[in-house]
Amino acid sequence: MLHRIRGRATAPTPSAPLPASPAEGPSYTAQVLLVTARILDMDPATELYPVTITFSVDTACDSVLCTLPPIVAEAVRASVADVLPEARTGETRGEYAIRLRKNAESV
Repeated sequence: MLHRIRGRATAPTPSAPLPASPAEGPSYTAQVLLVTARILDMDPATELYPVTITFSVDTACDSVLCTLPPIVAEAVRASVADVLPEARTGETRGEYAIRLRKNAESV
């Protein structure tokens, strides 16, 4: 902090409040699940197929993990695969997206 009149640095006062720490956001796994859910919600009434899940998860991983080192991205992909719910027969994309969001809350 600069002194107003003399223009030199002064020590902060002990009573000055500490800056707030940034809030912790969702984990990378949760972010991938949430982006996957948003992709599936683009056409929520369509029936869900395994290839649709694969495509949606791959697209979400590519967008969320593109800036991470490859080893970290692969670890996140593995953790996403562990928490993906099993698709139910006749389930729509919107119904599956709801379940993905629930899983993202617990990751």
